[in-house]
Amino acid sequence: MKGFLRIVYRNAWRHKMTSLVLLVVFILAAFVLFWVFGWGRAMVDSLKDYLRSCYGDIDYQTGFFNREEVEASLSDLGLNEVTIEANIYAMLDSVKISDVINLRELSPGFAERAERFLRPVTGRMPEQINEIIIPEIFHQGTFALGDTLYLSTCTPDGVLNTLPYVIVGKSMNTFALITSESMDLLLNSKQRNFLTVQISSQLSPREQVLSTKQKITALLGEQGIKINKDKTIYDELDRLDYLVTMLPGLKGLIMVVLFPVVGSVVAAILWISSVKRRKEIWTYLALGCRDRTVIALITMELWLVSGAGAILGLMLSLLSAWMVEKLNIWLSFGYTFSLPLWAKYSLLDFTII
Repeated sequence: MKGFLRIVYRNAWRHKMTSLVLLVVFILAAFVLFWVFGWGRAMVDSLKDYLRSCYGDIDYQTGFFNREEVEASLSDLGLNEVTIEANIYAMLDSVKISDVINLRELSPGFAERAERFLRPVTGRMPEQINEIIIPEIFHQGTFALGDTLYLSTCTPDGVLNTLPYVIVGKSMNTFALITSESMDLLLNSKQRNFLTVQISSQLSPREQVLSTKQKITALLGEQGIKINKDKTIYDELDRLDYLVTMLPGLKGLIMVVLFPVVGSVVAAILWISSVKRRKEIWTYLALGCRDRTVIALITMELWLVSGAGAILGLMLSLLSAWMVEKLNIWLSFGYTFSLPLWAKYSLLDFTII
């Protein structure tokens, strides 16, 4: 057996050009399959994680209310997490542009829960009361780090308040972020108007989410809190259903195209190789090797090269996935939705690859 394997290794090395081409083909095939499976799986899961991290299972945009009173009224519902923040629209004014932006409070709970999706593409998160991170998706190339802008908004008491902010970061979210202390100063109040709820640590069934929403809506109504807008995670998933539907179809399409292409390339390489190796094959036969032995030698050589290519392709894929996540690359879908590019993989995916 050792002698047989030695011949296989020697043949693979002797036919370096053929082995190299096959190696590259299988490396590319493994790389493409990894990202098709990994990106598709990560996108579907990331969509749900993004929505739950930023907006919970249920979110309410309301009139301003007292945080402690609402937290007390919701404490009997057995909710996994309740986050109360400010989520307002403010007038942005600078020497470069004037616009209306969505401004959210970077509360400690929100920062911890959605850290992976709030990471700035440049700069850092705000830490001081005069610092802000802006959405690059709307004002791409307009602002630079260190620029000063002014935000104006009406406080809960109806007073127009304007404060200066220094840009310390840019993100691919649809909202700007300031610290809780900065929001207190801008609103001149500790009242809040944005409520997000996570029913459990995992996404709950649609029926449970709708039932909980009815209970919370009733409790807010009892306290006289005006609800301007409310939605559940399933409302957003239904709206973005084309993404969830597209990804499995994309994986199937890639596999339908990729497998025949790889098979055709491999078959062509083997056919050309067998023609060039006629003398070698005749030599084996002249030495008394059976047809079965010759076929086994060539097959083992193919398995050796293809296995090495698949392993190298997976190693390259894992390295690229790590680098992409560290580089914090985002994919944008239109002007209102973007997700970070990363791959999520499992042992089943490796088995298929």
